[in-house]
Amino acid sequence: MSLLGLSNEVIDLILESCDKSSIKAIRLVDKRLHKLGNRHLIQELQLHYNRESLDILYALSTSKQDIAKGIQAIWLQIDRLEEFKTFDRWDEKRQREYDEHDFLLEDWKDYLRAHDVAVNSRIAMPAIRRDRLVPAPGTVRKRDILPQLAKDYLYLCYAKYCQLVEQQRELDRSHELRERLAAFFRVPSKLSGIWITFGGGVRKCSTFRSATFREGLVFPNSDWTGDYDEMVRAASQILLGALDARIKPDTLVFGGLNYRFLTQTKQTMTDIANVLQHVEHLQWEVGDTFVPRPWDHEGSEPEDDEDDESRHIHQAGFAEMHAIFDTGRFADFLSSAEKLRTLVISLPDIPDTRLAHVDLASLVGSNRFPVLDSFSIRNVMIAPDALTNFLLRHKETLTQLRMCDLHTFRIPNPNTTTTWQGWFREMSGKLPNLRTVTLRGTFDEPGSPMYIFGWTMGKYIGTSLSRAVETYLIHGGAEVPLPSREASRDAFSQLRVQERRDRAGQAIVPEIKPLGWSFNWEDWYC
Repeated sequence: MSLLGLSNEVIDLILESCDKSSIKAIRLVDKRLHKLGNRHLIQELQLHYNRESLDILYALSTSKQDIAKGIQAIWLQIDRLEEFKTFDRWDEKRQREYDEHDFLLEDWKDYLRAHDVAVNSRIAMPAIRRDRLVPAPGTVRKRDILPQLAKDYLYLCYAKYCQLVEQQRELDRSHELRERLAAFFRVPSKLSGIWITFGGGVRKCSTFRSATFREGLVFPNSDWTGDYDEMVRAASQILLGALDARIKPDTLVFGGLNYRFLTQTKQTMTDIANVLQHVEHLQWEVGDTFVPRPWDHEGSEPEDDEDDESRHIHQAGFAEMHAIFDTGRFADFLSSAEKLRTLVISLPDIPDTRLAHVDLASLVGSNRFPVLDSFSIRNVMIAPDALTNFLLRHKETLTQLRMCDLHTFRIPNPNTTTTWQGWFREMSGKLPNLRTVTLRGTFDEPGSPMYIFGWTMGKYIGTSLSRAVETYLIHGGAEVPLPSREASRDAFSQLRVQERRDRAGQAIVPEIKPLGWSFNWEDWYC
């Protein structure tokens, strides 16, 4: 039977199972099939915090071709741009961030295209003579004019950068992002995933690949996250847009969003809870407000003394983190997510080893999630009994457990299990449906040797010790596997391998997962 004889509903079902090349071929057959095929070409949408992305949202929400109908996931990389009042300051930062060899213009077409963009968009620029760019044959060699050519090109890039900064400031002062997203969210019939990420290693596959940001030489290795409150407001606008559109996303990912998100007005948090109640997969890699950025110490010499670690912490920001988490704001936030099947929590790294991490009990409280299938936790302080109680509350449903870089209390309590060996022994075989356990990083505590497992969640990264303890937790055994010097060397050798792979230490999953977000733990790095 020909496709032309089938109803629109049946054709939609067929197109859902086709790859993009097949969809493109089907679109060529008939005008009706062309329109139906358009709905299935875009399954995921990646946007940034700039005017261009808002224009894309408007175009998709008003298109008569239904090209946004089949979008199932949206990823917003909300990178904040640092403001530079002068070209010299911007250029100084560029020289620190870029390898000059990567910047040399290989083809003058790049410059001419950027120049045309500047002229068409009326960016204020110094006069640039075109005959300087295209010299007469034999009169001058390209390498002789490259320095001035590069300088002119940099002025164009700086102008574009300033334009992007101003766009962000305008968005900060308005509700336009919320309004555009609300209009867009009403179009896709199967949108299920919302990703909101800031900075981190994820920039390399988002911001750095954006043509608009590349025109402004937005520094791909920079991590400008100092606009803490503006970051929170942008994330809230996205979720409030989802609320306005009355959509029910089942996947929500926060990457780099700081904990001030939990301190918004009561009405805002209530509105966000109305979105969260439909979420089945929640991942939050928590950003911080206490780690100084590189520019905080620009021009100063590092101090070489025992208290040097304290220079890496803003005490007020650190106290703020504990005040927010210790008062149960995060547990209250989670309480509305009754449909959670996947929960991933990763707290900030703390450079000063003398300072305490956030306690797990204050993160999860007494919450119980009836269908929780997968739980991951990273960089928290553990009272072993509190971890035991949380896991046993979910023993009937929990099948996957991931733990990385956990710490126990520094003062042992004689009435509780205070060593990791004791905790492993106590939990062995207690979770009847557990199929997968992944242990990574360090598990330290005062009563016995530190456990050092592998350093990432990668499929091929792990140690003989981690595999032995993982098996012990699932199936039990005679004795708890003990750490050894050989196991530690194994773990550290793999850390060196991962460093060569540019390990960023982030818990952000580096690529969007459409189609209901079938979560692949092998992509999650600790």
